[in-house]
Amino acid sequence: MRMLLAEAERALTDLQYSRDQSFASGMLLYALNTLYQSVQRHRQFFSPAEWRAVRQDIMTLSDNEVPIESKTLVVGRLARIKAFIPEPHRVPNL
Repeated sequence: MRMLLAEAERALTDLQYSRDQSFASGMLLYALNTLYQSVQRHRQFFSPAEWRAVRQDIMTLSDNEVPIESKTLVVGRLARIKAFIPEPHRVPNL
């Protein structure tokens, strides 16, 4: 999920600096859709309050009326949620 969040952040940065806003916006929506599907599959790692907050944050990121600066803050907030932070017991040994 952390990599999908990074992909959404990259798409958001592309949207900020892109000349083709419609393409960049579509890529952001694709990244957010993939992130949302992954979050839904791993819903058991979230408390009910976290789940509501994560779902609301992803919906905020997909809203075209929200300024990009606010979306950047939302991505930072999502990155700090415990379920997105890799824990040692979840990381495979190589």
